[in-house]
Amino acid sequence: MERRLRSCLGEVAAKVYFSGKFPAEDEALSEDLDINIKEVRKALNVLHENRLVELRISVDEEGWRTYTWTKSKNRVEELVSKKIEEEIERVEEELKIEREKVFYVCPFGERFVFEDAFSLNFNCPWCEKPLIWKDNEDKIKKLEDRLENLRRSWSAGEFRAGSKE
Repeated sequence: MERRLRSCLGEVAAKVYFSGKFPAEDEALSEDLDINIKEVRKALNVLHENRLVELRISVDEEGWRTYTWTKSKNRVEELVSKKIEEEIERVEEELKIEREKVFYVCPFGERFVFEDAFSLNFNCPWCEKPLIWKDNEDKIKKLEDRLENLRRSWSAGEFRAGSKE
């Protein structure tokens, strides 16, 4: 589960979320986890945007504010499931384009679909070198493998609580 959250939201956000230090203030998390306060606050904001943590602000008699973060009820599975579904859609769309289009590249690796290469007279607009047809079968195979792994993870529920992920 931690690995999946890390891939969805980043290393620091996962470390903060799974720290076991909640409820907590950002300064305490920073100190306990030995992570820069700015990085902790950024991670907390990412977690908050994804409704994995909640923020409670209290003000003392002198007007000083205290920001206390608590974990939301278990939304990690829902978030990771949603992110996997979005990634599946993104890979499917990329795979569709790779299968349907013909690509050309300049010697420096800039890719162009056939229609764009044709309109450029098969010359790179930046380096002015000729564009060369690029076989994309390796890329298609990698995308197919990625899609298969994502679908297998999603259907097997590997992101659910208690999984080894």
